Amino acid sequence: MVIFFKLVVFMSKEIDPSVIQHEPVASPCIGVCVLDTADICEGCFRTMDEIARWSTFSNDGQRDIIKKTWQRAKESGRIL
Repeated sequence: MVIFFKLVVFMSKEIDPSVIQHEPVASPCIGVCVLDTADICEGCFRTMDEIARWSTFSNDGQRDIIKKTWQRAKESGRIL
């Protein structure tokens, strides 16, 4: 339940793009590093490639990945 709460809090934060456009994007990792059969992390919902290349993506690229992880979490039924 704590992991679910952390993920919901992380994913639901209000973001003002004009303020944080150039700010670093925090990794969505919550310390539950287990890949499912599709190589999607069950903790942060990133693909193995997204995890491995996280630090090479631009801030905008990282934000795009965060959006994808949110969608994957919703599709998995773990977040409403």
